[in-house]
Amino acid sequence: MTVYLKSCNRCGGDMNSNRDIYGEYRICMQCGNMVDIPKESDLFSMQSGVDNTNRKKAA
Repeated sequence: MTVYLKSCNRCGGDMNSNRDIYGEYRICMQCGNMVDIPKESDLFSMQSGVDNTNRKKAA
């Protein structure tokens, strides 16, 4: 359990990192704001800048 001091975007409170069956997340101890932490594999696909999910095929 890691505590991130004053890192909540909503209230400026302290956030605590945790993990469940869906992945890693941070939760604010003051207001309850939850933020999902993306997987490393998702970060690499975002860095390439190529998104083929909505591309149209040529006729």
